[in-house]
Amino acid sequence: MLKDKLKKVHWKGVVYAFIIAISTYFIKGFIVGDMPDFLLIGAGTILIVLGFILSILEKIWNIPFLNAIPNWQGAGVLANASYQVGCGVGLVALNVRNLIIISIIAFTLLAIQRTAMSKKASE
Repeated sequence: MLKDKLKKVHWKGVVYAFIIAISTYFIKGFIVGDMPDFLLIGAGTILIVLGFILSILEKIWNIPFLNAIPNWQGAGVLANASYQVGCGVGLVALNVRNLIIISIIAFTLLAIQRTAMSKKASE
């Protein structure tokens, strides 16, 4: 029974967001320099909130997971909700311990939200 429930969870988004969060966390150290922590936390929080809003819209509009949003040059940009939340978590985390804790919380909420919306859409 638990095995069937776990199959319905959107693991793809969680794994993708975690990879993006780790990448953002380590790249941040090279790019940001001496930026104050409150700016990083503020920008990361905004990205996380926008990511959850985008996740709701993706599920309402039934947009595929790796969708390409056309930009002004006609090429696609892979910026889905999992990417937004992953970038936000990578910016908010100030050390590796925070990265792990915030990742667990944010990605669990993202998986619950996407799974619940999938169940609601299928009914």
